[in-house]
Amino acid sequence: MISFPLPMPNPTTPRLLGGSIPPLVTPFRNGAVDERQFASLVEFQVAQGSHGILVNGTSAEPSTLTVAERNRLVDVAIEAAAGRLAVVAATGSQSLAETRALFGFASNQERQA
Repeated sequence: MISFPLPMPNPTTPRLLGGSIPPLVTPFRNGAVDERQFASLVEFQVAQGSHGILVNGTSAEPSTLTVAERNRLVDVAIEAAAGRLAVVAATGSQSLAETRALFGFASNQERQA
């Protein structure tokens, strides 16, 4: 799933990713995902001029998170980015069923972003 900050100039022409798109770590507090701190990580990347962020990527500990937690991180990232940078959601998993669920959610969020 890719949520672009600006509308594509021509809907029939795909927009290519480029520039700095770092993966974000998943912060925890008291054994739970710290959504507020995660949003501040997104804000930091905006302030530093990143072109996008990768959510649930290799630095995001995806194998330790539930599908619901991973989906929520995508929502938090889109909300925090507020169209100011691209949000790329990694949807891979050890389980094909989870991968399908994650991809379905991310695809739906792309249409809503």
